[in-house]
Amino acid sequence: MTQLTQPYWNAFQTDGRLFEQLVGNLLRLEYPGHTFRQTKTSHDGSRDWELEIPLLNSTSADIWFECKFHRKRLAADKVAMTLVMAYAEDAKQIVF
Repeated sequence: MTQLTQPYWNAFQTDGRLFEQLVGNLLRLEYPGHTFRQTKTSHDGSRDWELEIPLLNSTSADIWFECKFHRKRLAADKVAMTLVMAYAEDAKQIVF
């Protein structure tokens, strides 16, 4: 992947949805053949993208993707709600 320029990264500081779209594009490139669903802008259950993987016995596993645009370490309080919601809704995997 070509390194993104500083002006490009600066655009994300004011537009979180733009960053989520970039992540969606990267997910589709990294995992071709899968259909990712972007959640609504607000009240999204603490996730930005979802992927449902079919399993045996007509069951499936939900994988959640939460986009966080931070330059430093991600603090626990920034991901706590996502972890709580994933537990409550039985998500099988979370990717930050």
